[in-house]
Formats: sequence, structure tokens, C-alpha cells
Amino acid sequence: MTDRRTDHSSDDDSALMDALAALEPADLEFDAPPASVWNAIAGVVDPQPSDGADLAIEAPAPPRRHASRWRRQIGPAAAVAAIIIAVAVAVVTRTDNHPADVIAQTTLSSAGLAGAPTGLTGDARVIRDGSQELVHVDIGSTRPVSGQYLEVWLIRPDISGMISLGAVRPDGNYQVPGGLQINEYPIVDISSEPYDGNPKHSGDSLLRGELH
Repeated sequence: MTDRRTDHSSDDDSALMDALAALEPADLEFDAPPASVWNAIAGVVDPQPSDGADLAIEAPAPPRRHASRWRRQIGPAAAVAAIIIAVAVAVVTRTDNHPADVIAQTTLSSAGLAGAPTGLTGDARVIRDGSQELVHVDIGSTRPVSGQYLEVWLIRPDISGMISLGAVRPDGNYQVPGGLQINEYPIVDISSEPYDGNPKHSGDSLLRGELH
């Protein structure tokens, strides 16, 4: 007598795989996993229920194929593992999302600037985030006159050199050029610039402050 458990041919295996691949959604049926599965998941989310009782969770029955017993066996373990991984990722993300270091800051003001409206204020700070430095500028209520735009500058104390960080941006963040030492260009200046294509400072400053 031939042992049916070992009498398989490659044709039989191929036919079985074809039959499984041909299954449609209509061939699936739904059944509920045992309550112990959902209790195990609940134990990961809330290992100590407040009333001391076993926590039971009802959930929609997952689809299964009757021919795939191994999927029914590892499915609950995979669900619990997925929750554990999600919690671990959340913890790592929260831990790594530390505040960046503020290494210098200043209050910006229109005081003492010829031609600038009085009472304008803002602030600027230099933020070191990893290997890069950013200048964050808040211009408050300062706005350019009609037909002009605002530009952010870093200037040497003796006005012997100045670096443009570009036009004012909605988010207020500007990359410090690589190799630039902030302590050599500590003055933050906000100028009003005409649309004339000239990259030089217009000489019309509205806000200014020195980083410390």
C-alpha cells in the first residue's frame, strides 16, 4: 500500500498552488479568533486594567483560508508583534525629537534706523541642529512698502561685509552658509528692497539687532 502522506508529485504541488492562487474574495469566510488573542493584544496596550479584571476586546473577524492553517496560527502573534513594534517606534521617535540648541539670539528693532517707521520689533535666534545652523527670524508686524520686498542679512559689526540670507520667508528659517562664523557676522538686518535686480543692500533697513 502506498503511503498517501509521501506520495506527492511536482504536478500535484503545482495543481495545489494553482488552486490556491485562483481563490477569489468570495471563497473567503470570516470567523472570530479566540478571545485570548484580543486579550493578549489588550495586555500590550494596557497591561494592568484599572478594575483588575481581564480585558476582553471584540473585533471584526479576520478573513482566512481554510487551506492555510499556519496563517491562523501565526496571525495572532504577528498582530501582537506589530503593536509592540509600533509602540517602540513611537518611543524612539519621541526620544530622538529633542529640541535644537539656541546658540545666539537678539531682539530686532527699528529704533535708531533712519527712515524706518518707529515701534517695529521682532527677534532672531541662531539654532544649531546637528551639523547645521539655522537663523530663525520673526519680523513681527513689519511689512515692506508697496512694490518692494523684505530681505534678511547678516552683517559684520563694522559694516565691512554683509551676507544675504534671501527674501523673508513665511516660516522664518534660513540656512547659515557653510563655513560662515556667526560671531563674525552677528548683526541681523531686515531691509526693504526694490525689485530692481540689484543684489546689494538698498540701505533701507527696517529692523536690526546684534546676536549674543
